[in-house]
Amino acid sequence: MRVKPFVDSRGSDIAPYFAHCPTATYQPRSVVFDVERAQHETLLIEHGVTRVTTCHPGGAERLLFYKGTGCVLGDTVIFGEPGNLPASARAVAITEVVVRVMPRREFERLCMSEPNLVYALLQRAHRKIANLIEQVGLAAFSDTTTQTAALLHALWAESGRADAPPEVNRLLHLTHQEIASATGRTRVSVSYAMKRLENAGTIALHRGWIEVLDAAGLQRAGESGLPPQTAAAAGAGRTGWASTGARGPDESSDKRGGTRGNESQPTRPDR
Repeated sequence: MRVKPFVDSRGSDIAPYFAHCPTATYQPRSVVFDVERAQHETLLIEHGVTRVTTCHPGGAERLLFYKGTGCVLGDTVIFGEPGNLPASARAVAITEVVVRVMPRREFERLCMSEPNLVYALLQRAHRKIANLIEQVGLAAFSDTTTQTAALLHALWAESGRADAPPEVNRLLHLTHQEIASATGRTRVSVSYAMKRLENAGTIALHRGWIEVLDAAGLQRAGESGLPPQTAAAAGAGRTGWASTGARGPDESSDKRGGTRGNESQPTRPDR
């Protein structure tokens, strides 16, 4: 199973519907869109990449997906009211983002009169839902190393597309905490997983960014995990998990608040 964090904007080009709309520009880490804005406006991303997330009242963030050039923010008006969205849902700029801004009521009227536009939006919504279901499966049935490898490979593949703008290279400018937020795992277990992937020769960790050394190996790790011998070599002599036979922090369900096994197992360092 492969993680597909990017909403696919292929299909009918909907940019002409927004050609008359004014533009707005956002710098990296700026909030581009939230539920409050969805009440009034619909945006077309003309340039750049955003991260769409929800936030827990305690401050934890969970990635839903990435939206890039050609994607729409606020297209839920054709499915239901903005009030049905999670109150904490928002889109944050990863790169510089340029959007076209259309009043929500105008967008609704446009959908009523342009069936081709509605069809294109429904196609994208279907792909988005399918991607989310796949990500749920990956989170439920894969360990942290596998999930982290799948996410990093997806980001690497997106940044390497022939038609990708140069600034998407920033997709791999990630902290361990940001990867933990994207995968729903703990920062400690993600740090352990990243070290395993580095020791296996698939990535190199630098201050503030991640270099992919072996894309094919990273893809295999994201689909089926590290081979047992590689995993053992990656952990031996560093944390003691491989040599003692105990589970490392990424070997079981380490999602926040999750648990697996019985009381006799050793306490994991991420709890």
